[in-house]
Amino acid sequence: MIRPVTIFVCLAGAVPLAARGEATLSEQDFLGEVPVVLSATRLAQPLTDAPAAITVIDREMIEASGARDIPDLFRLVPGFLVGHDDGHTAAVSYHMLNEVYSRRMQVLVDGRSVYTPSFGGVPWSDLPLSIDDIERIEVIRGPNAATYGSNSFLGIISIITRHPALQPTGMLRANAGTNDIHDGTARYVGHGTNLDYRITTGYRADGGFPSRHDSTQARYLSLRGDYRFGLYDTLRVEAGASDNDLQEDTTFDPTDYPPHTKQTESHFEQLRWRHSVSTAREFSVQFYHNYHNTRDEVLTLPIAALGGLQLPISYSYRSERYDLELQDIFSPAPNTRLVWGASTRRDEVISPAYLNTNEPIRNVTNRIFGNLEWRKPHFTVNAGAMWENNDFSGASVSPRLAINYHLTPRHTVRLSASRATRTPVTIEDYGNQVNAVGPIRDVGLYGPRNLKAETIDSYELGYVGQLGGGLDIDAKLYRDELKHLITYETVTPFPGDTFNNEAPVFGNYDQARIMGFETGVNYRPTPADRLVVAYAYTDIWSTDNSSEVQYSHAAPFNTLSTLYLHRFTGQYMGSIAFYYTGKMQAWDSLSFRPPTKRLDLRLAKEFHVGATHGQAAFVVQHAWQEDVGIKLQNISPLTVYASVKLDIP
Repeated sequence: MIRPVTIFVCLAGAVPLAARGEATLSEQDFLGEVPVVLSATRLAQPLTDAPAAITVIDREMIEASGARDIPDLFRLVPGFLVGHDDGHTAAVSYHMLNEVYSRRMQVLVDGRSVYTPSFGGVPWSDLPLSIDDIERIEVIRGPNAATYGSNSFLGIISIITRHPALQPTGMLRANAGTNDIHDGTARYVGHGTNLDYRITTGYRADGGFPSRHDSTQARYLSLRGDYRFGLYDTLRVEAGASDNDLQEDTTFDPTDYPPHTKQTESHFEQLRWRHSVSTAREFSVQFYHNYHNTRDEVLTLPIAALGGLQLPISYSYRSERYDLELQDIFSPAPNTRLVWGASTRRDEVISPAYLNTNEPIRNVTNRIFGNLEWRKPHFTVNAGAMWENNDFSGASVSPRLAINYHLTPRHTVRLSASRATRTPVTIEDYGNQVNAVGPIRDVGLYGPRNLKAETIDSYELGYVGQLGGGLDIDAKLYRDELKHLITYETVTPFPGDTFNNEAPVFGNYDQARIMGFETGVNYRPTPADRLVVAYAYTDIWSTDNSSEVQYSHAAPFNTLSTLYLHRFTGQYMGSIAFYYTGKMQAWDSLSFRPPTKRLDLRLAKEFHVGATHGQAAFVVQHAWQEDVGIKLQNISPLTVYASVKLDIP
């Protein structure tokens, strides 16, 4: 269960600390004909002025998709791949789905990085975040280290939650269906003269994949408070906690350990003060703290060579992150805006099991960043860079230059070049997993402590067009050059291992080149109809020096997704989603999985009970699919669930 002290801290933040709007921008600015985006440069910009390809997943798409979990939403983004290692471990990646932790993706929630410093990637099932509290998601398809630093490598996901001022007083949602699906969410929103706040609590549970011991029981609590003091100042307070029971099985390690249940707990606290005169003059200070703890202790199966002895194995670890950032936006000259700032971050990981020490491994990162936007009637130039220095891989500079030429007010061509880095995570550089009982030693993995940062040089030709009749198109051609890719080689026997077992050793073994084309289409032929299409062609060449991982086949040549929604008369709404993923290599395996197809259906009906607005939905997932059942591409059977939501004014 969530610890009482954690709940107290979260609830304490709900005191009057919230406010009106996010700035001088309205909701229509973000969802209008040319959406405004925030994540590309830290400046509010029309999509046509942004220096990168961006997909916006809005509230309507989130509802129509029928997704219960956040990772499922990214199937709607060109070039994105979504897979599963088990029922509660999702991997979301752009172009490369070659590792369960997706270490080359940065993910932000309201400007807070949830990328873990221990193993990298995002523990999606541990996020204390309700999908109902998400306003929109901005997905940057390409490197963005110039804005958000190391690990904004292949792409970046920026999740933006709803302002409490835009939400009704109460909300209740319940989901129930096959595969033991039973979810519940409750939200309360309070409003005052200068205050808006939200408290959300929820429970997510399902049975995982067929014939596996991988069910999920996740409990979470989150809050957000926005308080406006004076004419120009706002303070936002956010906090959350989760507590999960996650089943682990032996499907892919049948001789290692028996099925068991691990516990995870996490919490975060975040403060952001903003002094905002306009969108062109703003100063802000942000601080946040992330905590994540996994308790995973188990005995091996009896070892015949040791007379049936069972050895204790630990997969436990704990990580924390403290981050302080200052940011300033102003206009140094006509037609220009400059955002610049600095931050300092401390990551700390403790894991006697994985690091072979009781002492924490720390990594301190200091950053200075900036982006200059220069606008003229027919073009926009964005020039930015990030300097950072960390204890693991030293100093680096990540620059970006982009020129957007507006052929007409409805047609824009973009040319950009950028460089980004990815710092090794703790387990890659300092990993030293040793399970020992007396003189018996079983070595699991090893990090050499001298890894270089991965680098990527990216070149992109993009197009954003409004073709009339409600048809919008985003397309790009690109070429990415990746160096010093961190993979691993298996050493057999590993020195010091009692059983002469193998152990993976991390190293900068590979290089790769990724070239391709992708496009996103948003078509609204009538007010009642909408079609969203995402297509990507991806071609990877790699040295493939590691015998364990071959990047050349780490992504399919073709991926396609479509989402069509229609509003019927009588307050009925229907949607259909189709996803296609071509042939690709399975993670951690030289085998291939064939192309997969998936079809999801959703029918919803709105209703009213007095002043309460409700919606009942019936969702069918995997209505058409091909069951391939390969690691990181586990496929659920036909899944059906019903959902009822009540918005209480």
